[in-house]
Amino acid sequence: MKPNERLRIAIEKLQTDRNYSQADIMRVLKYASPNYLSELMAGNKKITPKFLRKLEGKTFISRKWIETGEGDMLIDITAILDTMINDLYPEWSKEGKAIFRETLKLIAKLTAANTQRPYLECLHDIYGKIDRDESS
Repeated sequence: MKPNERLRIAIEKLQTDRNYSQADIMRVLKYASPNYLSELMAGNKKITPKFLRKLEGKTFISRKWIETGEGDMLIDITAILDTMINDLYPEWSKEGKAIFRETLKLIAKLTAANTQRPYLECLHDIYGKIDRDESS
């Protein structure tokens, strides 16, 4: 299977599982045109490393899976949050980190429901605010 075919499968999964449109996905990735995504999936344009980094960072679709087919399509959000929380709060107990992780996920879900923004975009925004506050 070619990378553009794996990209099409991943985008269809986002559309089905998370109710994203192509326009939603491209807005989250900060691209102006949903047509660009269609061109990538059709194999008419080359999938760039920059696009894959953005896709992975905002949707948790594995760029390694898109490029090679190796590993899982989706990156485990819980594992990513655990890494982020461990980096920010290494002194916290395991239980405290787990409660914080689940709280972040809940806040992101509520934000998404109230703003009509995609869940993962809200989760990234929340983490970014916490990370900036900690580095000040």
